[in-house]
Amino acid sequence: MALAKPQLDARRGTLVPSRRAMPPSRRKPPAAEAARPTQPGREGKVQIKAWVEPALRKRVKGLALKLDTSVEDLIITQLEALLCEHKM
Repeated sequence: MALAKPQLDARRGTLVPSRRAMPPSRRKPPAAEAARPTQPGREGKVQIKAWVEPALRKRVKGLALKLDTSVEDLIITQLEALLCEHKM
């Protein structure tokens, strides 16, 4: 199958190959592009993020050290307690 002419990428001012011209057998399915190996401890889990002040992070890390646990375990425990308190 002949490839189509490269397309001009206006943002970069360069020529890029057209994906439409690639034979279907050579294209990666969208799920394959995003799929990465997962660490065993993360399987079946999702990430929750929050932006906090550096001072708060330092206090949480200090508490985790004092209680001999991880920041992750502190967060999970407190989220579960909050949800139980609100009967969710």
